[in-house]
Amino acid sequence: MGHSLNMSLSVVRSLCLALLALSATSCSRSRAEKFGPLPEAQTRPFRACHADQDCEFVTNGCCDCMNGGEELAINKAQHEQFRAQFDCKQPLGCTEIGGVCGDGTSRCESGLCTYRPAK
Repeated sequence: MGHSLNMSLSVVRSLCLALLALSATSCSRSRAEKFGPLPEAQTRPFRACHADQDCEFVTNGCCDCMNGGEELAINKAQHEQFRAQFDCKQPLGCTEIGGVCGDGTSRCESGLCTYRPAK
């Protein structure tokens, strides 16, 4: 009986681990989500700042602003972690809109890096 109980516990443990792995996979971002811009709320951890010097201009996603992307300011110290949010190896397709990117200013406003395009 003890052996049978151990086998049952082992099966239950295996099932729990499989369900946990499956739920983690389903919660990860899809390829399209890792290509496009992060929603504003998800950019906040990368934008925390104390001074204007903390901030730099980046593209939020794989496409630059001339090709359908978004301009954003983040904390310089968070640059690598921010870029790691995107999978740009095989682009899904950027649109050619045209324009000038990065001509604005990056500032620290109310504790968040903020990008203001030039007018």
